[in-house]
Amino acid sequence: MIEIDDQAYEFFVEEATELLQTLEQGLINISQEHKIQKLHQLMRAAHSIKGGAACIGFTGIQTIAHNLENSIRALYQENTVFDLELENLLLQAFDCLRSPTVKQIETGNYDQENSLIKANQVFEQIEKKLGHSLEEAAEFPEVSMEEGDMTKFLFTEEIPSGLHRWENLLTGKNNSDSGLSIKDELNRQAEVFATLGTMLNLPGFTSIAQTTIKALEVNPKYIKKIATLWAARGTAARRRAIPVRAHGQRAGAAS
Repeated sequence: MIEIDDQAYEFFVEEATELLQTLEQGLINISQEHKIQKLHQLMRAAHSIKGGAACIGFTGIQTIAHNLENSIRALYQENTVFDLELENLLLQAFDCLRSPTVKQIETGNYDQENSLIKANQVFEQIEKKLGHSLEEAAEFPEVSMEEGDMTKFLFTEEIPSGLHRWENLLTGKNNSDSGLSIKDELNRQAEVFATLGTMLNLPGFTSIAQTTIKALEVNPKYIKKIATLWAARGTAARRRAIPVRAHGQRAGAAS
């Protein structure tokens, strides 16, 4: 069991509590309100809970969050029928994630086996409703997004912010309070970049992030060199992508 004074655990508790609120608020009335920006926010929330759970060994919560993330990702498909039945199933899936997470936070333990059994039953219903498996959904291409929407926001706000945080972690200007090592923090940020690259259909940007993750794992003693190289390549990839967006071309062509 994770001790309550463990910094990584405390960080998970704080982050998961906020992310669960984001998911609940976003999934309520999703049958009526399901813009791309909202789906992105929900998928990122589930992804973050998955990553946090993985860091401290909560494999059951990690698996449930992963399946919820794929359930939300599947909603990007243009033929998705947003009705009350789908909304109720997604809210049930959310409850399957919330219950063990809250139980762990409040009591220091949760029933992993029963949580997974209950969650799998709900996800099977979601698969039936959507007409495909959730693992298939993980491979679906993202819906194209026009200039001026969330894509532009990500390139002008979120990715630059992530790069700035990356540089601060590397130089020690922004000491992490999560209890994770600098390597783990950089790895987490690289995973975020990889997710964004996939969502924006930027194979080059995604590849750089994934290569960085692998390099950090294989050659941790060269962490500064790897991180510095990523910062330069990631910034360059972002700059190349922005002009292409302005001309209305596919994001993937920028990479």
